[in-house]
Amino acid sequence: MANSNQSTLERIQRKAIRYSFNMPIDSKVNELYNLCSLEPVLERSLKLTDKYLCEAAKSNEFIQRELNIYRQAPELDEGGLCKGIARKTVFGFIQSMECRKFFQQSYV
Repeated sequence: MANSNQSTLERIQRKAIRYSFNMPIDSKVNELYNLCSLEPVLERSLKLTDKYLCEAAKSNEFIQRELNIYRQAPELDEGGLCKGIARKTVFGFIQSMECRKFFQQSYV
């Protein structure tokens, strides 16, 4: 998510929380999030992305096929270089997430 989009969404979310709970404009951000049991936009979006990738890996035939190909060539775990360090590919990332148990059970 672009920083400008994240900032915009954060501002909108905070304003909505303040309005909904009749909080003063100078209330602290932590108070707002604790009051309504929400996480900041970036944290929530990362969790939703991880959840989507896990679910898609279970139900999307295309992703399952690509993962099977990926498993046969584990050297593809590293993608392009970012600041001199090899990044994980999407499939390497999917397998290293919390849904790792699913892959171990389904494809052993």
